[in-house]
Amino acid sequence: MTNISKKPLLQDQQSKLFDELTTLLGKLSSTNIQSFLENLLGPEEQIMITKRFSAIVLLEKGYSIYQVAKSLHLSTSTLNNLNQKRLSGQYKNIVRWLKKDTNNVKNFLEMLETIMTVGGIMPLYGQQTKALRKML
Repeated sequence: MTNISKKPLLQDQQSKLFDELTTLLGKLSSTNIQSFLENLLGPEEQIMITKRFSAIVLLEKGYSIYQVAKSLHLSTSTLNNLNQKRLSGQYKNIVRWLKKDTNNVKNFLEMLETIMTVGGIMPLYGQQTKALRKML
C-alpha cells in the first residue's frame, strides 16, 4: 500500500501540480518516460499501476473478474472496484486509447493475450477471442 502524507496539500495545489506533471510527461519521449517512471516509482508502485491498467484493459475486452483475478493475481474485490469505475465511465480515456490502431496498442494487447492464455500454452476461447482478435 502506498503511503500518503497525513498533511495533504490543498486540493487546488494538488490539482495544479498534477496538471504540470502530466504536461511534463506528455513532452517526454517513450524512452525518457520509462526512465522517469522507473526513477520516480518504487517497485511496488510500478507493479500496482501495471496490474491496474492491465485489469481495466482485460475487463474492457470482456474477460470475467475471475479470469483477470486468477491471471494477474489480484483480489476479486479490487477487480469489482475497478470494474464499477470502468462501467461508470471513469476510465473512458483508457477505453479510447484501446480503440486506436497503433503498434503500441497491438503490442500491449498481444502481451495481455499471452498472459491470459497461460504464457501462450492455452488457446483463447469464446468472446475474449473475438474481442482480442478484433483489436489485433
